[in-house]
Order: sequence, then structure tokens, then C-alpha cells
Amino acid sequence: MLFNSYLFILLFLPLTLLGFSFAGHFGRRWSEAFLVVASFVFYASWSFGYGILIVAQLVFNFLVGRAIGRIKQADRRKAKMLTALAVFANICLLAYFKYTNFVLGNLYELVGQSFTALHIILPLAISFHTFQQVSYLVDEYKEDVPTYSFVEYCLFVLFFPQLIAGPIVRHRELIGELRRMPLRLRAENVAEGICFFVVGLAKKVLLADQLSLIADPVFSNLGSHPPDLLLGLVATLSFGLGLYFDFSGYSDMAIGISRMFGVRLPYNFNSPYRSLSIIDFWRRWHITLSLWLRDYLYIPLGGSRTGALARQRNLMTTMVLGGLWHGASWNFVIWGALHGAFLAINHGWRAAAVNAGWTLPRPLAWLATFAAVMIAWIFFKAINFHDALTMLRALTGYYGVLLEETRTFLTLPSDAFVFGTYGWFREWARLIYYEGSHFPVLGAALLIALLPLNTQHLIDGAEGKSVIGGFSAGMLQRVGRLQSYVAKPTPALGAALALLVLLAMTRLSEVKQFVYFQF
Repeated sequence: MLFNSYLFILLFLPLTLLGFSFAGHFGRRWSEAFLVVASFVFYASWSFGYGILIVAQLVFNFLVGRAIGRIKQADRRKAKMLTALAVFANICLLAYFKYTNFVLGNLYELVGQSFTALHIILPLAISFHTFQQVSYLVDEYKEDVPTYSFVEYCLFVLFFPQLIAGPIVRHRELIGELRRMPLRLRAENVAEGICFFVVGLAKKVLLADQLSLIADPVFSNLGSHPPDLLLGLVATLSFGLGLYFDFSGYSDMAIGISRMFGVRLPYNFNSPYRSLSIIDFWRRWHITLSLWLRDYLYIPLGGSRTGALARQRNLMTTMVLGGLWHGASWNFVIWGALHGAFLAINHGWRAAAVNAGWTLPRPLAWLATFAAVMIAWIFFKAINFHDALTMLRALTGYYGVLLEETRTFLTLPSDAFVFGTYGWFREWARLIYYEGSHFPVLGAALLIALLPLNTQHLIDGAEGKSVIGGFSAGMLQRVGRLQSYVAKPTPALGAALALLVLLAMTRLSEVKQFVYFQF
């Protein structure tokens, strides 16, 4: 069941909110039990069989976690062994569904044999809830974890707002919020939740889905129709921006739905395309994954404790494995390796800059970061390595600068880039506003992505502002003044949200899955 569907918006969500409020009259256990059942229905509506699988996995991890908690008091060595075996079992389950065909295909290719892929369907959310449960098992061994009831643990795994694509929450975060969850709906929670949900829905439907109409045809035909420079640039920007609005839109919707129940999920994005370095980018992009990789992979590998060289090695290992987690393809490995290399270069540059007293101008730092991220996205999106190289060649002008096919696809006037007496500014304005052109949605997406305000800042006000990084004091004051106006429940805000809802609902007839829907 998709958040951006009539079934979810008009039926499942309203009924779940009403049922939760009704169950609250009978106590917290009833509220939690109702949410567990509703979350299972949400997941099992896609596949009942895989619904049973996720329940079996969470039962296994709950029982093993309890056992680890008992055993570690008497024998840390046995508890460590049990933790390792349980983590290994979870990784094996994930690897079977996600990497079997990838590994077998590469082995067959290595020995020169043809391979027919096995019919293995990837269960929804297995990548996300497996990471969550692994973190629970590791924490159970390393720390004094509170005793959770089985229903609480079920909700930690199954809570439907964050089940499919995150944010990746820790047990202390989510179960702590669930224990503080009000037993009845509160107007302020529902209002804030609706704001988050509507903005997220608009990001997904009005921006991400429209940008995919530009990027997908180009990337899917790289083998047969290499693009020229302009089309390659437009497609790459469209994918990078579309991915951001798709995933951040889902996160906003997840945060909004949970907020309606009085549960506050962590923010998952913080204007990542405003980053001035790759280090800064990974503090702003998919924040909960970055923190998970840091705490459960990078630091256990040694982090930066044993010197700069070890830090670079651990960064590269973490990012390569993070890339492989995104998908069973060498392109994802390359994408992760590129970001590992970018981070290593970034750390090396910072150390040298501090010693030499260098300062890179902010516009140049932003441009270098933005370009590096966009180039890496090519490997994330391209079907194979050859297609990725084709797109990289296209961005050098190898296949031309502006071909007739590009004019037709992007709906440009036939005399585009002939600057006569109109001058540069007027000619570009004519291109942008040309009837049917793809440029308005791309320009709007880029502008919104670069604004100093994002969803949490607009809705949560001062609390949202606390996560803003890298702004001057003057900028923070201006942001604060704008927030104090926008975040208030004004008629203008209500009218804007109503307009977004109407526009988004008119485009739900063709439902598009989220990028991380089956992941």
C-alpha cells in the first residue's frame, strides 16, 4: 500500500486514526495492539506470505534479544557468540533475497557460463527493518537495554509510517516515543502531521514524479540513444533532484503520519543540496542511515582512532558496503566507492587547509560538492557500467551539444540557443516559458532544493531551525523571521496546503512507487 494512493489517503489512514482513538478508551495496551494489527494489515496488503515472514523474523530477534540480555550477565563470551550468530542469521536472510542472483550471476560469468536468474521477489522493507533489528541485537549485547514487551517490539519493527522506507529508527527512539504516545488524537498533533504529509505528498507527486518523466526515458535508452550534452545534463539533474524529492517526500509523509499519532520520528533530510562539502552532505542526506553506518560499521571497524590512513580505509569500506546495501549491482558498489573516495579527499583537504590556512570560497565549495554528488548519481541510476560511461561521455559533449531529438524531447523552439538581438536573458526566459517545456519543473525543483528552509523548519519552527547548519548569524535571523510567519496556523498557510492537496490528488490516478518501495 502506497502513501500516495487513494486507498491509503481516503480509507486506510482515516480508519486507522479513528480505530486508534477508539482503542485508547480501553488503555495503552489496546492502542498499541491496534497499531500492531493495522501495521500488519498495511504490510500484508502487498503480500500475506511475506507478512508472515517479517513476523517470524521479529519473533526470532525478540527472543534472541531477551536471551542475550540474560546470558550476558553471567557469560559475556557466550552472549557475544549468540549476538554474532543472530546478526549473521539476519544478514543471511537479507543476502538471500537481495544478493543471490547477483552473486550467482557473477560466478557464472567468471567461469564463462550463462545464468538464468532465480525467481526471488524481494520482500518490502527488508533492508530497513533488518538494519533496525540488527542494531537492537548489538545494543542488547553492548548496553543495558530496557525491557520491552512483545507488543512494543512488534511496533518497533512494524510501525507502518516508517516500515517501508524509514527513517531508520533505534529502539530507544521509537519505543520511547510510543511509551509517551497519547491515547487519543490531539488537534495540534494531527494538524502538524497533516502539514508534513501534504508537503511530502506534493514533493512526491508534483516534483519527483514529474522529474522522472524527464530522467527515466534518457537513462533507460542510453545503450541505443546516447544523449547530447544538454539532454545528459538535464537528465542527470532531473534524476538527482527527483531522487531527493521522492525520498525526502516519503520521509516527510512518514514523519507526518506518525506525528498524527503523537509519535515524533527523527528528521531524515536537511537540505542536502546546500552542502558545502561531501562530509556535510552525508550529515544532511538520509541522516538516519548515515548515523547507523557510523555507529554500527565505521566505528566498530576502528573509525579514525588509529590514524589518518586507517580512517580513509574504514571510510572506503563503510561506503562501499553502504553502496552494496542500496542494491545488488556493481554500479552501486562504484557509487559507494566514489563517495568513499570523495570523503577521503574531503578529510585530506580539510587537514591540509587547516595547516596551510586555506579557505575555499563558499560558491566554489558548493559547486564542487554538487557536481560530485550529481556525477555519482549517474552510477546509482544507470542500468550498467557501460551506460554510466555513456552518460559521462555525454556530459563532455562527446555526442554533440544540442541535437534535434533533444529539442523535441524537451520541447524547445527550433531556433533554441540562437541569440540574435534578444540577448542572453530574454532568450533563456523564452526557452523556460516555451509552451510544454520541461524546464519550469526542473527550475522549480532546483530552486526549492536550494532554499534555506525545508519542511521541518517551516512546520516545527525553532525546533526545526536547530538542525540547520552552515548559515551565518544574519541568515539564521532571516530564516527565523520567515519561520515565525510561515509556521503559524494562518489562513494563508491553510490555503496553500489546500491548494497542494488539490493539485496532488489530481495526479494520483497514475500511482508511482517510491524509489525505496521494494527495498
